[in-house]
Amino acid sequence: AFSDGASAPRLLVAVRLADGDVRTLPADSFGDATEGRFSPDGRQLAFTVIGEGYWQLRMASLDVGGERVLQEGTTTWQEGADPPFLPLPLAWTPAGVLVQEVLWGTDAPPRGVALVAPADGAVTARVAVEHLAAYPSPDGARVALVTGIAPIADQPRQGVVVAELPSGRLHDLAAEAPQLVKALHFSPDERRVLYSLSARYDSPVTTLRTMRLEGAGAQAVDFGVSGFRLALRDIAWADDGTPLVLVSNLEAGRVELHALPLDSFDATGLRPLGEFPRPTDEHADVRILYVPR
Repeated sequence: AFSDGASAPRLLVAVRLADGDVRTLPADSFGDATEGRFSPDGRQLAFTVIGEGYWQLRMASLDVGGERVLQEGTTTWQEGADPPFLPLPLAWTPAGVLVQEVLWGTDAPPRGVALVAPADGAVTARVAVEHLAAYPSPDGARVALVTGIAPIADQPRQGVVVAELPSGRLHDLAAEAPQLVKALHFSPDERRVLYSLSARYDSPVTTLRTMRLEGAGAQAVDFGVSGFRLALRDIAWADDGTPLVLVSNLEAGRVELHALPLDSFDATGLRPLGEFPRPTDEHADVRILYVPR
């Protein structure tokens, strides 16, 4: 599925790769569709539609067609009423559709996350933590939230808190400090986290950290330091014991994919998996998009 930003209103387009079947969402002219999130079986898609003064959280059935409204509300701020926060799908997990609650039309950070039941749109859990980014666990039982500030021309100050769902219990993974959290992923078995951070926006050094959720077994390795001139671009998990790192090899002029097993989590532990031409634009976005399970 992809967002067709050239259409008016903006459409969400879902393509079945086996036969090229195309579905465009929404089926009506209610408004602009946001990016969607697939159900675990790939047969349904949750997305939000923003209309003139109103929004709807919908679920589309891709096999048989049709859309259902799970939630709806207004984008207009009424005097004396609560601010008009609306849900944007973040992930469709076995626990339900995880959404971020945002104040539409502003640059305010999301105020929290919620679990929505795909059957009837009921909210089964909500965590009210203002955050800059959210990373859900595969089963939807936890979500890691990056908190703090990210000023454009000043020092970022960020931390990571993990919220348990549906209890809402919070525990700090990384205290807020002068740093920038770049990415975070739960391991497939959801017992560990892997995240990367830098001291500043322009820092050449990126630290990669991993630890168990309770904070034990912490390990770290620095990229971009003297003698290890690899610029860390993205991270993922190959399996429960093997992080993946995508780096720019500045001296060789290429992008490289490596495994970095937990039992050799240091500069000597990289296991090459592939290499690719480096973009001529050093600021080009280079990411790991998908890892099969």
